[in-house]
Amino acid sequence: EGATDSVEEQLWLRRRVADIASTKLDQTALAVEQQRAILDARPGDAAAAEALEAIHRANAQFKELQELLVHRHRHAANDEERHRHLAELARLEEEVLEDVDSAAGRYRQILELVPADRHALAALDRLAVAAGRWDEVASVIRRRLENAESDPERNDLTLRLGEVLATALGDHRGALDAFGRVVARK
Repeated sequence: EGATDSVEEQLWLRRRVADIASTKLDQTALAVEQQRAILDARPGDAAAAEALEAIHRANAQFKELQELLVHRHRHAANDEERHRHLAELARLEEEVLEDVDSAAGRYRQILELVPADRHALAALDRLAVAAGRWDEVASVIRRRLENAESDPERNDLTLRLGEVLATALGDHRGALDAFGRVVARK
């Protein structure tokens, strides 16, 4: 028990030092050092991770934020947390770091957790189109069709699928089948 008390005291002291360093002394580096030490001792410590995340965002330290979000994803307590961290990573990598390949990989990981995630499917669709990965575009459109909520949405997606099949993949029979499904719905 004495060792546990000692660890708890050390963590409490590190939190106090980090708090004072960031709020009273304007010593961000010291605050970061202390919060990282807390995460080293307790990888799932949400308070330390949130404090680091706030520091990295406030200082536009986006690579450090990316590393922290990867850490938070690895040490998440449940799939909901993993999903949230993956979504944040994907947005950061796509919109800020402009690493669309990593972002696409994150969206694929989200779809492993939640296969019908509409946002992840739409984002992966957009990124695959931009990269010219037409087989993937067709596959993602098919997945989006499975989750379409209305006939107009189904028709739009089916028309896009037909267009991709005909123009990018040379699958004219598949394209005709897709266009035929739209006509049959009308």
